[in-house]
Amino acid sequence: MAAPEIHAYDVLTIESTLWDIRREQAVWSGISESTDPKDVTKVTQELAEALIAKMKEDKVL
Repeated sequence: MAAPEIHAYDVLTIESTLWDIRREQAVWSGISESTDPKDVTKVTQELAEALIAKMKEDKVL
């Protein structure tokens, strides 16, 4: 019988909420993830760009 394999990896998760400060309420929120990021700075930039694109698509920006 083969021994079980164990795989460990990091997950970078960014939760973002866009607030309307005049109405004092959240108008949009989203969560992005990257599995096993090697360069956190680069992945953070990529996830931020994806979030901005999604907010534009959802017409909140």
